[in-house]
Amino acid sequence: MKFHYIFYALFCMVFFSCSQPGKPSEIQEKTQEKQLESAGNLPAESSANALSQALQKILEKFKDKVPQGGYRVTIDNLVIKDSEIPSAFSEELRNEISVAINNCGFLQEYPREQLDAILKQHKISVSTFFDSQNAPKIGALKTIQGMIQGSYLVSEEEGIKVYLHLLDIESGQKLASASGSVQRKSKIAMPPNYKQSQEILKNFSPAQKPGFKVQVWTDRGKGSVYRVGERLNIHFESEKDCYLKLYHINAKGEIQLIFPNHIDSDNRIQANTIYSIPGENYGFEFIMSHPLGAEMIKAIASTSPFQNIETSGVPLGNSPEMTKSIIQEARKLKGLEIKPLNSEEICIYSIVE
Repeated sequence: MKFHYIFYALFCMVFFSCSQPGKPSEIQEKTQEKQLESAGNLPAESSANALSQALQKILEKFKDKVPQGGYRVTIDNLVIKDSEIPSAFSEELRNEISVAINNCGFLQEYPREQLDAILKQHKISVSTFFDSQNAPKIGALKTIQGMIQGSYLVSEEEGIKVYLHLLDIESGQKLASASGSVQRKSKIAMPPNYKQSQEILKNFSPAQKPGFKVQVWTDRGKGSVYRVGERLNIHFESEKDCYLKLYHINAKGEIQLIFPNHIDSDNRIQANTIYSIPGENYGFEFIMSHPLGAEMIKAIASTSPFQNIETSGVPLGNSPEMTKSIIQEARKLKGLEIKPLNSEEICIYSIVE
């Protein structure tokens, strides 16, 4: 991810100095998990639309769980199983699920273009439907009855194993779960830094049980996919007044503070208020750029002030071990409260060509 400046050239030396336009990736993961390495050797499926047919068979298992006459759903972002990491295949799979919904007869998909426009306008995402206090108040979204969430796994033995879940929007309950496999000839490209991202995620486990809810997401939601050249916006919200810090970890594993920053220096935020980076007064945009792979936004929040606020836009480390140490240090508070409440959250997205 890089910054595209509109007004202020001087910020080029302040924010994301390590991610300049056109700068190639210096770290490429050469070793993937065994399951991912074998993705290019899957046997061919005789039918050209084998994936959509397999997905339709999975969806058929939901038929007895929804009311007759059409059940309107939306599709959440899809990620690699047992992780929060998406790949380029996530978008292909989501599109094929859309085709399968249109063919199954008992489900209806809320028009993607309309949904994206509403989510962008209100700064929410599909991923926050069950959490955001704003989503139920938006009249146009009340016609959406369910959400399809899912993940996938690639292996030599089973090809692509897809896991889908149908959740009811009103109750938040899971109505049904189903899975199925399909063979695929072409290779599925996983994020080049997939293994490193898994290591970083392990180091990001919260130090304690959250004392309140804090959320962070992009304009396309958690587990989203962006192409090189596309814009990204980051949103965050807390259910309590608190102090909050946001860290960005790029595909090379470099971590740096992005909030507070030289424009928004006050890191105390108000409860139930959606904040955005970049804001209207920032004078720059986040533009997706090389290196390709998974990137992360880590939020750390507390009802007590932090002991230290790092300089924003300055690389603090570039390895899972350094990242772990940095996050541990970042959690330290000034100790002004006897029992402060703390919370953490993470949002992952991937950059593809």
